[in-house]
Amino acid sequence: MSSLNSKNDLKYWLAFNSLDKLGPVRLQKIINYFPDLQLAWEAKTVELTKVGLEPKIVEYIYDTRGKISPENELEKIEEIGAKIVTIKDDYYPRSLNDIYAPPPLLYYYGQPDWNNGINVAVVGSRKISAYGSQITEKICSELVNNGITIVSGLALGVDSCAHWQAVKYQSKTIGVLGSGIDKIYPASNRTLAKKIVECGGAIVTEFPLGTPPFKYNFPQRN
Repeated sequence: MSSLNSKNDLKYWLAFNSLDKLGPVRLQKIINYFPDLQLAWEAKTVELTKVGLEPKIVEYIYDTRGKISPENELEKIEEIGAKIVTIKDDYYPRSLNDIYAPPPLLYYYGQPDWNNGINVAVVGSRKISAYGSQITEKICSELVNNGITIVSGLALGVDSCAHWQAVKYQSKTIGVLGSGIDKIYPASNRTLAKKIVECGGAIVTEFPLGTPPFKYNFPQRN
């Protein structure tokens, strides 16, 4: 679980992150305004408006939060053995702080060492050719043999080839999903995902539990 947040606090992070219309920019405004997210979750609409949220979003939060149990959100995470890191944790990937809208919350399996060493993204076509496979294997073998962590998207084609090459050498690799941590996509890569974690790598996503691999998730994931 998150290193800096108590279970009581963390359950409200999970609850807010499950509000799909909120998004990282609006959630960051809430995080910046309230001293803790329990107060934000229990806030009245007039207080939420002071955050700088649009009236329709305030109404959405007010109407939707009554259908969500923060306790249940935390229980679901504990049941599947996933871990959480928030943007306020020291363990949060520092490189994400450089992007416009860093995800306030990440779900993951494994032990990602994302703040130490060198990480290199390897991505490409889902329809990989024989030549593409050969070149991907060559590049990735050189990367892992030099202690570099490969980051890719666990998709078919080049992504899978890159991850498998890291696993072959028992090297760390990080798979970034465009779905919930409980929705490994494609399903045919579940074995690969397990191998990645066993080799000291990680599977990570910003999307809440149960999120299907919608097409529009992948540009955000990237």
